[in-house]
Amino acid sequence: MGKHNSRRRNAMRNSVRHAPLALSLPLFFAAAFPAVRMAACVSWNVAGAWTFIHDDNSIRKLRLEHAKSRITGSTIYRKDGNYRSPNREGLIDGTLVGNRLEMTILWKSGVMSMYEATISPNGSLQGKSYDKRDPGRQIHWLADRQASCTAL
Repeated sequence: MGKHNSRRRNAMRNSVRHAPLALSLPLFFAAAFPAVRMAACVSWNVAGAWTFIHDDNSIRKLRLEHAKSRITGSTIYRKDGNYRSPNREGLIDGTLVGNRLEMTILWKSGVMSMYEATISPNGSLQGKSYDKRDPGRQIHWLADRQASCTAL
């Protein structure tokens, strides 16, 4: 039993002797290797096919083109599965500045819809839309995919 206690005492002495080293290692690594932070994206690309899902479960399918800050494209609107109605097609004109997207859709019916969105740091896109004649009646939506970062 004496040998066992001796080993235990030696192990305790060693652990106490090395405790300052063990406590200082995390501080050393924190100072030597600062936390890597993700850089904020300064330029996004939203070109391509998108689906916007509105709070009322209606869906807008968009095809966007993106050149510098200008966004153009076309869209169709689906409610109850009807993609063929001619007044459910529209042309898109808008801008993307920083992470702020603003688009106007001119529907074949003559109605003008406004879309405003913010791109989150991970590229997800969500916002609100409203009829230009009735801006107080807004509906929220989210996109089915993420924008791609083109410059950090």
